[in-house]
Amino acid sequence: MRPTSRRHARAWMCAARRWILNRCKLREAWQSFQSKVHWELISASLRKAPARRITWILRPTGFEFTAAIETSIAARALEFTQDVARSVPCVDFTKLEDFISKHRRAARLIASLRARNDLARTSPRKLKRRCKQNDINIVEENGRIYPQRGCELAFLELLDRRRYTVELVDDSEELYLAGNRRGISRTAQRIEAVD
Repeated sequence: MRPTSRRHARAWMCAARRWILNRCKLREAWQSFQSKVHWELISASLRKAPARRITWILRPTGFEFTAAIETSIAARALEFTQDVARSVPCVDFTKLEDFISKHRRAARLIASLRARNDLARTSPRKLKRRCKQNDINIVEENGRIYPQRGCELAFLELLDRRRYTVELVDDSEELYLAGNRRGISRTAQRIEAVD
């Protein structure tokens, strides 16, 4: 398409210049990105709302290290333990405080437990039964329970709904540890079965 007048020619040249500059900026950004592929996250502002930023986390474990999430969880683990202890009065968390302060995985589980909103409804009877099914040795003292030494992590995983048993074969109960605790609703199961 050729411009028909001087005004059109000037507009056409401006548009072409903008296109070339944008293309060069994109190329520079891409080259910069390629040279720094070890980034853990990408942050960008939106064109329509520059005050808002979108962040893509590329490598969660690297991001955790960069953001020092582990150290902040470990620093507040005892505070989180006290919050969880108020939610579950049938468990004696004072016996677990030393273990939680020394183990990163336990501190993460306590942070996860603190985020749950159903801990107050925990049944002591059902908790004891699940501990027995999962081979978690517990001690009952003054109406409160706590795990024996060596079973602390398994106990916290059970409270966080990460340990479960399945018995599909007669007299063969299998123990499993879930990577996450994403629940499946009963209606979703029925819909999947129909499809």
